[in-house]
Amino acid sequence: MKDIINNFLNSWYGTVTILGTVFLILTGKSLNSLIKKLKVVFKGRGVEVSSGETQKEQKEKIPRKDLKEIAKLLSKLGIKDPNELDNFLRNLFSKLSSKEQTIQQKENIIKRYSDIIINLFEAFEFYRFSYLNLYLVHNSKLALGWFYIKRAATKEFFILNFPLPPSIANQNAEKEAIFNALLFNRLIEPTGTGLYRVSIIGKRFLKFIGFIKNDQY
Repeated sequence: MKDIINNFLNSWYGTVTILGTVFLILTGKSLNSLIKKLKVVFKGRGVEVSSGETQKEQKEKIPRKDLKEIAKLLSKLGIKDPNELDNFLRNLFSKLSSKEQTIQQKENIIKRYSDIIINLFEAFEFYRFSYLNLYLVHNSKLALGWFYIKRAATKEFFILNFPLPPSIANQNAEKEAIFNALLFNRLIEPTGTGLYRVSIIGKRFLKFIGFIKNDQY
C-alpha cells in the first residue's frame, strides 16, 4: 500500500487525485457510517473504542477488534474524535486543490502530510475491507476468488460456470446478485472487451481476508 501511494506522492497532482477519490468515497454515507460507529476516547496510553449505535443496530456493527485498529490509525493522524475526520479531509483537499496555492506550496504540503496521507489510506482501506468482510456473503468471496483464478470472464460465463451449493433454489438469480455486489463494490471491473477481472481493490481485499498471499499476475 505504501509503495503505491508513494508513487503518487511524487507530484501534487497525483496527491490531489488520490485525495479527491478518497474524499468523494468517504464523504456522505460512508463517512457518516464510520463516524456513527466510532467513538474514540484516549485514556492514558490506551485507546478505548465503543459504538454509538442503538441496541437494535448492534448486530450490524463492525467487530470491536476492527474498530480498535481503525482508532489506532486515526490516532496517528492526530484525530481524537471521528467527527474531526470530515474537517481534516476537507481542509487538506482544499489546500491541495486551491488555485491560490503555488505548485511549490502544494509540494511542501505533500512533504509535510505524506505520512498522514498514507495513514489515512490505511485507515480507509481497513474500514472498507472490514465492512465488506462483514457484509459480503461467503459465496460472494468465493466468486471473487473464482474471477481471480480465471483472470477474466464474461458475466454470462460466470453465471453458467460458477458453482453454488445445490440447496440454493434460484441459482441464476443468486449469481446475478453476487456479480452485481462485486461490481458495485468495485471488486471486479470491466476490461472493455466484455470481460470482467478482479480489480486492484479486489486483489487487496482477497489478501485482506486471506484468500491469496501474493498476487501472481
